[in-house]
Amino acid sequence: KDSLTDARRAFEHDYRQRTVVNRRILDHLLHDAFVDDSQTEAEADLVLDPNPPESRIAEVMGRYPFSDIGQAYRNLMSLGEENIRFLSTRRCRHFLAAIAPELLKAIAATPDPDSTLVQLSQVSDSLGGKGALWELLNINRPSLDLYVRLCAACPYLAGILTSNPGMIDELMDSLMLEGLPTYEMLDTALADLCYGAEDLDPILHSFKDAQHLRVGVRDILGKDDIQATHAALSATAEVCLKQIALAQYDKMIMKYGQPVSGTGRPLDLAILALGKLGGGEPNYHSDLDIVFLYEEDGQTVATNRTRRGQSTTNSHFFSELGQKIIKVTGHLGVHGRLYEVDPRLRPTGGSGTLAVSIDEFTRYFADGSGRLWERQALCKGRVIHGGAEVAQRTGVAAHRRMP
Repeated sequence: KDSLTDARRAFEHDYRQRTVVNRRILDHLLHDAFVDDSQTEAEADLVLDPNPPESRIAEVMGRYPFSDIGQAYRNLMSLGEENIRFLSTRRCRHFLAAIAPELLKAIAATPDPDSTLVQLSQVSDSLGGKGALWELLNINRPSLDLYVRLCAACPYLAGILTSNPGMIDELMDSLMLEGLPTYEMLDTALADLCYGAEDLDPILHSFKDAQHLRVGVRDILGKDDIQATHAALSATAEVCLKQIALAQYDKMIMKYGQPVSGTGRPLDLAILALGKLGGGEPNYHSDLDIVFLYEEDGQTVATNRTRRGQSTTNSHFFSELGQKIIKVTGHLGVHGRLYEVDPRLRPTGGSGTLAVSIDEFTRYFADGSGRLWERQALCKGRVIHGGAEVAQRTGVAAHRRMP
């Protein structure tokens, strides 16, 4: 009899322990732990109610400064609906209910709550798996505030998320980074991504969007000063231009051969950045003011990679190279435009050759032909691409004292 009693007690003890564990699992899966019936707030009740009366909707949503209560309610409820068929809308709605009070408070604190809720709905629809997103925001409340602020005040960054749903991971990673990536880090990362790729366009657009999202998120949170933010945006543009220039340079060599000096030394292209890019202070939408320079005139010579027997002048080679760089960078394709390029500063005038030799560039300013705005533009001149020798000569030519 005593052994039966002991066995029963052991069974009941084991049963209670297993029941507690199972209840915790079910609470997480069904979200009952987050929405306790005895302590639910009105906003959570409204989200979970499948058919609330109009008076209840007006009572709860009327606490917030929405201009159209009915539309705001419909937009809120759309956040609890999964658009992917195999995902549970019921689970999504439970997770939304858990954050509904804090979410509505954060939205109400924005300048235009109605617009914020619409933008938030659009971005969330594009991301998919909204239940997982609400669960994440419930666990990490600072992420909730960031998500609302991004949708409220940064349509550009919200647009990146809408166009690139997978970048929600980049959004979360930006919160974990201790600082912004350096030029060297970006250069290495993009070079690895572009290695062996036949089509750089989607790679460059994705890379730029990811970096702008990271920089923008940290900018919103005030984690970096303005100089660091500008430097990261500038470095992103520079490494993108570098990969385009390298790819197009190889294609030009296969077409015309290698441009060389009078002594047969291979010549390179230098890209001189002016304006905001030259000063290392572009914003998210700045165009790129650049000048294409090469070391000296001459003729191209065929190489093992040259597919055609034709050669051309160095001037024509580098001018066509500059045109291709501008075309690729500014092309408006399915991914949008990478950057707008402004190549207006050229000694031969707006209709002249796009690339000039360093000597011709120097003469243009030395003989007094350079206009005032062009001389002022050189104050921010900075070489962002080119071999060591051409970069050094270009830097000297750009910053020498002119009459």
